[in-house]
Amino acid sequence: MLQAGAHLRRARATWLKEAHDAKRRTNGLSVRQREVMVRLLSGQPNKVVAKQLNISVRTVEKHRKQMHGRTETTTLLDLLRVYLAAERPLTAAYSLSFDDLSMLLCIPVVQPPCRLIINGDSISNDSV
Repeated sequence: MLQAGAHLRRARATWLKEAHDAKRRTNGLSVRQREVMVRLLSGQPNKVVAKQLNISVRTVEKHRKQMHGRTETTTLLDLLRVYLAAERPLTAAYSLSFDDLSMLLCIPVVQPPCRLIINGDSISNDSV
């Protein structure tokens, strides 16, 4: 149980560090770049974003390049990870359980052996 507490503290520290780093990286974006980013991250192509914002496709491409530079990302998937990390509430690190945090941070969880009893038959998770 003591080891689980250490893992939880480490997971929370990782969560907070990633959130602070992501906020630092996205703080440099202009309002227009954020508008472009949100639309691109929702899956809209450059042409559609340009039409919606009444700007040229070349301007969308320019904003996209600047966003990647300021957020230190190279792909839209990287940008999405940074955006999601920046937008998550910092207080959530203290309200999530270890299982929630480990799932979000991809930390493997080792489950203790357990026994399931159905209609008098016993099944353990190590035999499944």
